[in-house]
Amino acid sequence: MKRFSQAVCSAVVIGGLLAGCSSQGDVTSSTPGTKPTESAGKKDENVHLTFWRNSGNDTENAAYDKLVAAFMEKNPNISVEMTPIPYSDYDTKLRVSIASGSPPDIMALDAPTLGSYANAGALKPLTSYFKADGNMDDIPKSTLATYTYQNEIYMAPLTESSIAMFYNKKLFDAKGIPLPSKKSG
Repeated sequence: MKRFSQAVCSAVVIGGLLAGCSSQGDVTSSTPGTKPTESAGKKDENVHLTFWRNSGNDTENAAYDKLVAAFMEKNPNISVEMTPIPYSDYDTKLRVSIASGSPPDIMALDAPTLGSYANAGALKPLTSYFKADGNMDDIPKSTLATYTYQNEIYMAPLTESSIAMFYNKKLFDAKGIPLPSKKSG
């Protein structure tokens, strides 16, 4: 899939990603099920992009809907057809679409799967877009490293998972176990 999903601009950030691609005149146009063609990026040219993502909870779905709607309002010549796919089916459906030559233009990926998709040639490097207008200094180096494969950035950050630990202070106190440090690290 040589578009954002290969030729398409990899993953996960409709607003920043598509805006970055369209500002560079490298948006691809396609109809569902066909290979995209390079566009001159003309403002009067209509472009249709397909966007696949894991379906999430209602709050996450609403956030994606708002991102896509805001992007299309700002770029009226670009329509984005977003397709949420159940998590359990997503990776299989995505890999089959890539293998058959009919991947989506944009796809959401989890960082741990980035290397396999990039190695398979299914993603377009985004490094030049980030260097041009990605405010790379605003992205933590550890996050940027997660979206990088063989020195090329292939994903744009949209969300980042956080880990928290909850514990019952009374149980710790009862067993004489020191409480975790309040220092953030």
